[in-house]
Amino acid sequence: MAQAITLVSSPILTRIYGPSELGVLGNYMAIINVIMPISALCFPLAIVLTKSEDEAKEVASTASIVSLLLSFLSATVIVFIKDIYVLPFNGFYLFFIPVVIIFSTQLQISQQLLIKDEKFRVISKLSVAHSFIINLMKIVGGLFYNTAITLILVASFSPGVNFLLLRRFSNNKGTHNIYCFKKIFIRYYDFAFYRTPQVLLNGISNSIPIFMLTYYFGAKYAGFYAIANSVLTIPTLLVSKSVSDVFYPKFSKLINSSPREAVKLFNIATLSLIPVAAVPLIIFGLFSPELFNFVFGSGWSVSGEYAQVIALASFVALVSRPAITAIAPLKLQKSFLIFEIASVILRVLIFYIVVNESGKHLEAVLSFSIVNAMVYFLISLMVYMNVRKKI
Repeated sequence: MAQAITLVSSPILTRIYGPSELGVLGNYMAIINVIMPISALCFPLAIVLTKSEDEAKEVASTASIVSLLLSFLSATVIVFIKDIYVLPFNGFYLFFIPVVIIFSTQLQISQQLLIKDEKFRVISKLSVAHSFIINLMKIVGGLFYNTAITLILVASFSPGVNFLLLRRFSNNKGTHNIYCFKKIFIRYYDFAFYRTPQVLLNGISNSIPIFMLTYYFGAKYAGFYAIANSVLTIPTLLVSKSVSDVFYPKFSKLINSSPREAVKLFNIATLSLIPVAAVPLIIFGLFSPELFNFVFGSGWSVSGEYAQVIALASFVALVSRPAITAIAPLKLQKSFLIFEIASVILRVLIFYIVVNESGKHLEAVLSFSIVNAMVYFLISLMVYMNVRKKI
């Protein structure tokens, strides 16, 4: 439902803001989407693996302390780099990043505590409320001041709004126990040293088209891509968030206690997503240029062309969600980190080579999409082979 609200709001936003404004937002969100998952070195993800409520609170405290340190560090770095950046917005807005780090960490902690308690309905209902509030802020703000600044401000406060909604229903009361920091850091060090770099690299790789389209062709084309990508990821997020929230805790319990059942759960989760993922693949693969022009208004056909060529990658990404979710319980972070480093280098090289050889933005996006599909397929294969070894 939350993603449905975003989808319904998109045609309104594309009639209020132009491709250039949405391209600037795309660049800002590319930075935020890289930073948010690593804002606490991925320690919130360990909450689901804890064996008691006290240990879960200790992990939450450790994550909070890490986020405060990283927030201070980021603010210090921004002071020196805000005037030398090459992004299409005022460097002053980078100072929102430390705030985003703190609130996104508290948001992740609240989400993981609710997942551990299997309060999936609460998460679902509040995500709908959050989506409605944020999209309403974008629309109303745009009616008075339809510039990229409005979009950046709303995006910056989005994690904070979501956290405040979730905080009431989770055990995240903001209390910090600094004495448990060393113990928890050592116990779950693999999240900091293996999972965090992998998530960082994944965020960077997903942001490559936004940054490179802006650099070579301008923020307008980044805006076209941002809309196409946001629409294509809605089916993925709609399904994968629910799958991950339910699959992750169940798989984590079964992989050690009942490996055969864990394999069965993995296979069912993966195979059940194929027909679901096939629907948007067929629709966007065949009709997206005309569909985008009709839904988002004249002038957005380029977004439709982008959607057409990235549909395959979105299909494979959706089907691979159980595999990606299974990486932490299988303790494959180290292997996956090496794989992610290689895949990021490959993605950048492909985009760079195609842009310089052809000079065509659509061919560059198509090549990037093909590489993305291959990467997600290989991840699924790698995880499946490791799951089978558990039997």
